[in-house]
Amino acid sequence: MQQRYMDVIRKEFGPLIVGTVPMFDREPKGLAMMAKVAEALLGG
Repeated sequence: MQQRYMDVIRKEFGPLIVGTVPMFDREPKGLAMMAKVAEALLGG
């Protein structure tokens, strides 16, 4: 479902995108979820 939007974003803003994170099973709220987002974005 999100792939279509990601394709448009990459087409329009490709060189400006510095990172992406995967879809999570719930909205990232709280420190524990922020840590998961940071790990996905920055790596291990």
